[in-house]
Amino acid sequence: MSPLADTDDAAPPAPSVELLASVMATVPRRLSGAKLVAAVRDCERLTSWLAGHRTRLLADLARPGRAGEMTGLVQQVADELTAGGRTDLDPEVLGGMVADHAADLAAAEIGAALHLSPLTARPRVDRTVELVTELPQTLAALELGQIDRARAGVIADATAGLTPEQRASVEDAVLPKATTRTPGRLRPIVDRAAIAVDPECAERRARKARTGREVAVTAASDGMAFLRAHLPAEAAATVMTLLDLLAHRPDPLGAPLPGDPQPPGSAALPDRRTIGARRADALTDLCDALLTRGHVDLRRPDGHDPDADRATRSWQGRRPHLVVTMGLSTLAGLDSLPGELTGHGVITAEVARSLAESAGSLTVVPVDPPTGTAVGVGDRSVIRYRPGQQVRDRVLTAQDTCRFPGCRQSSRRCDLDHVLEFDHSSPAEGGPTDETNLIPLCRRHHRLKTFTLWRPLPADLDGAAAHRRPPSERLPLGVIVWSTPTGGRHTVPAREFTLPGELTDPSLGRRTWSTLTADGADGADGGDGGLDDLVGLVPAEPIGPDGPVTDEQPRVVLDPAPAVGTSLLDQLAGPGTGTPPPEQLDDCPF
Repeated sequence: MSPLADTDDAAPPAPSVELLASVMATVPRRLSGAKLVAAVRDCERLTSWLAGHRTRLLADLARPGRAGEMTGLVQQVADELTAGGRTDLDPEVLGGMVADHAADLAAAEIGAALHLSPLTARPRVDRTVELVTELPQTLAALELGQIDRARAGVIADATAGLTPEQRASVEDAVLPKATTRTPGRLRPIVDRAAIAVDPECAERRARKARTGREVAVTAASDGMAFLRAHLPAEAAATVMTLLDLLAHRPDPLGAPLPGDPQPPGSAALPDRRTIGARRADALTDLCDALLTRGHVDLRRPDGHDPDADRATRSWQGRRPHLVVTMGLSTLAGLDSLPGELTGHGVITAEVARSLAESAGSLTVVPVDPPTGTAVGVGDRSVIRYRPGQQVRDRVLTAQDTCRFPGCRQSSRRCDLDHVLEFDHSSPAEGGPTDETNLIPLCRRHHRLKTFTLWRPLPADLDGAAAHRRPPSERLPLGVIVWSTPTGGRHTVPAREFTLPGELTDPSLGRRTWSTLTADGADGADGGDGGLDDLVGLVPAEPIGPDGPVTDEQPRVVLDPAPAVGTSLLDQLAGPGTGTPPPEQLDDCPF
């Protein structure tokens, strides 16, 4: 039996008129908690079913002649094309213009019937036609209630610009996962698939998009304004890293520093600003200081206790940094499979390689090609309660977000919690302190686990602890099965480093030319460091936690230092520390 078998509830009933009648006949106050959850789930599936049916109705209305007589419009189109003496009418061009006018007529009808503006009605018509003609598998999944409109929209948006054949290939790759992913979790999966089927086109779009970077201000109500920055992903990550650090300082820019005169009574006033407000104030104070004084000194004041703000100068024991994940073969320039920038999502191979030139460290992760998930990360740790730096790094690599269902909080801001309780009296008998038993949980969901009946199952269903099972019978690394207070069971899937089969499919990520040269910067470890040298790092038999594993393919996780702002982050963060802050361990006080 598969390790994942029976970990989720039984398959819900297919949407139907009978199910709709059953749901409408329910009386909420007479239902148990578990039945209320099931009824809400059925409502969502019925909503998707109706949305799919509405899509087909609207797409049919957009066919030429369905929303009104088009003879006059067709003649006008033909006259426009033949104006100037043209006699050769391209049927494809003519058909496209006729279809566009038909969509306009449908949008006018729907806009009037539903009280929608033309700017709202026309995109709605275009999306329905797109789903019917180019994404039939996505529409079928919507009609079956397997996905909702939001996830269908993610697939449609991410595949825009691809050919119908390429879109079909992406559907084949992502729809099996779409049923169990939130829209936010689904987006990087679809982005990866869309880049993999046509990497050159993706890189051209990325280069073009960078030319549109800008910063703009838009007025808002109540004396406020929006400052909008459209930046490359790595630049935005650098800005947010700096603002996060400034926001978590106990002495923000513009506020009195330790030793400075304090306003009367200021020490008794707690800082009640939200983290978003602190980031906004940090940005404002940083710009104000540069305008008024011409420089900003982010170093800690002399005499300041370096341990007083240990949590603000490191995340899980590491200084602020960007993390890029990509295949070793991609890093070496042998293919163009997409990479991933932690905190942003999928990026093209070209962008990933450019960030890798400033890599400060490298971690190899063996990946199982059929599933795209990690098999292991590094060596096992010794038996102890508090995880060391290497263990924490492995946990954060394999599990990039909070492991509660649907939560996307970065694991670097989470507490590390033992799933199977650590036995202080007999460590060998309790849960181990390693990546198989430690999970990141944000503070909200850590409290939920501690004080309610939400429980991550530390074992498979027969009660055997996961770390004591043979490797072939274990759940994939990072998969967590939760039980709920109402008796439900939900599986949080593992982080996918690649799409299933991506590493073994010769049609994905390949360039049209036969050779590729890539010159890299000097290596972080003092070697020659060129990307050409990395060809030798792609092993014939990658090494996993239990020795050589011939069916695994390596991925590499790189920590590149930001090209801009490195000195500022170094001044602010100080040296890294190998001891985790108390609030980042599972015995944190609440």
